[in-house]
Amino acid sequence: MLITTLAHARARVPTCRHVDMAARTATLCYKQLTYRDMGRPLTASPPTVDTAASDAPLILAADTTSRRGGVCLSRGDRVICEMNVDAGLTFSEKLLEMIDFVLYVPGISLQALNALAVTTGPGSFTGLRVGISTMKALALRTGCPLVGVTTLDALAESVAEAGRVAPFMDARRRQIFAALYEKKSPLAAPVLLREGEAAPPDQWIASLGQEQVKFVGDGTLVYRDLIEQAGHIVTNSDFFLARATAAAALRRLCAGQILPADLLDAHYIRPSDAELNRTERKQE
Repeated sequence: MLITTLAHARARVPTCRHVDMAARTATLCYKQLTYRDMGRPLTASPPTVDTAASDAPLILAADTTSRRGGVCLSRGDRVICEMNVDAGLTFSEKLLEMIDFVLYVPGISLQALNALAVTTGPGSFTGLRVGISTMKALALRTGCPLVGVTTLDALAESVAEAGRVAPFMDARRRQIFAALYEKKSPLAAPVLLREGEAAPPDQWIASLGQEQVKFVGDGTLVYRDLIEQAGHIVTNSDFFLARATAAAALRRLCAGQILPADLLDAHYIRPSDAELNRTERKQE
């Protein structure tokens, strides 16, 4: 909540060049809060990059797939500045101000960026559209490559342990969005074993077999009992994914796995609730 309060204080400032004394005070407080993580790895599984080098990629990543959103600025696998909010914000109103803040605190311009990254879903349909369209616009303005990272990939990236990992998102309507990954070691990239899908939670968990799996995501808050009764583990996570999105984007940049920004699209998995409701009404 402290982060949210300071973010709102900064949001009242029209531009970075016109900062009044109150906003400066908020910025200094937020700087102390943000820089406690400065220099730490994005995840416990960083790619092989010389992060001390000044030519390590400077990446701006955004996640707007849920009410827990954020923006992360990183160089190589090291965080420079990060801003996370958990307040159900309307990202159409706040995302650009969050980006402005994260760039302003360390004094970095848009023109200095080497790449952009954004989570592509599944998640909130409105949040996805806002995040993707905003980052596409920034890619067009800066000429930076834009890397799309699915929410399930970002959740798997956020787990700093070896073994099988299941991102598990509450999709409502008594369903979850889930996928299965393997991490050979805490330093390894997550390898996709089973594509993301929407399914009833009990059926999906039962389909995993006997091997123990680590579950991560907000679906664990709703279905923890089902997960643990099946002998699996719920990992600790705050569900903020901007940092993990930056980490996954760095891996793809290093591997040359980049698509043109205009080809980037949302990864919905399932039709929206509004579409499903219309279909149900037609069938009645």
